[in-house]
Amino acid sequence: MNVKIPPLPTEPGVTCVLDDLSIEDYHGGAGVSKSALDDFRRSPLLYWSNRFDPSKPPEEEKKSHLQGNLLHCAFLEPDMFASRYITVPEEAPKKPSITQRNAKKPSADTLEAINWWDRFNLDNADKKIITPDQYTLAWKQADSLRKIKAVTALTVRGKPEVSAFWTDPVTGLYCRCRPDWVAPFGEQGDILLDLKGAVDWRAEVFSRKQAHGKRYHVQDAFYTEGWTKASGREVLEFMFAIVEDEWPFLASVVVYDEPSKTQGRKDFREDLNGIKRHIDAGVWTPNTDNVQTMSLPAYAFTED
Repeated sequence: MNVKIPPLPTEPGVTCVLDDLSIEDYHGGAGVSKSALDDFRRSPLLYWSNRFDPSKPPEEEKKSHLQGNLLHCAFLEPDMFASRYITVPEEAPKKPSITQRNAKKPSADTLEAINWWDRFNLDNADKKIITPDQYTLAWKQADSLRKIKAVTALTVRGKPEVSAFWTDPVTGLYCRCRPDWVAPFGEQGDILLDLKGAVDWRAEVFSRKQAHGKRYHVQDAFYTEGWTKASGREVLEFMFAIVEDEWPFLASVVVYDEPSKTQGRKDFREDLNGIKRHIDAGVWTPNTDNVQTMSLPAYAFTED
């Protein structure tokens, strides 16, 4: 059966570029994002459920998402790292359990541990506690990226985490994107840079094992068109700075070829058009109840 939903507002909004918008305000604001396109491609009902279902449970931060945020901060905004994240000192006492905190006659050591942790949490209420391994990984990855000449050449100019908002001229949907780094090149235009933790730094492996499944070609095309409309400046190139998450943290810069960019434009246009159709109809189709047939990927078949 289909789920009947009242028409959703397109919220035309204002076309603009903001370089001082917090990540919380960005994610909490209006506009179709790349993650929204991914949800819709997977299921129209998933798109609606993640954004408008009042019964949606609170989201828990995934470990991979946190590590990505740590990399972004260590590389793009290193001066802000200490104000956002903290590790527990080695000399810290063991964190008291709930049972220890509720004990009628806690030991002196337990009371000392409780007092230490209460002070630590109060002093660092605005920071996220991370492990030493998470801290080390983020900074090692950032150091590896800084050794790439193309990356350092881009990040000596421009700004990180710039938010762009625009109205899609075809569907009228309000859209948004947030490039990791925008590097201006005079009147010629801008280069957009996006950081990715990678399973493998080699372009052909990165494409097959990670980029295709996560639709990075759609991000390239969506951000390129959106940034141009929001800023009025041409995007000269969209580049991915990728770095592995294991020693020795191999890194590289990769870009899509033109056929892949063309496919990205085709895919995000299909997604936006589909979202608009469902908004107009007010019906969000859930996943199929039918049995599905699956096949091995083409490269898994061998010749007789």
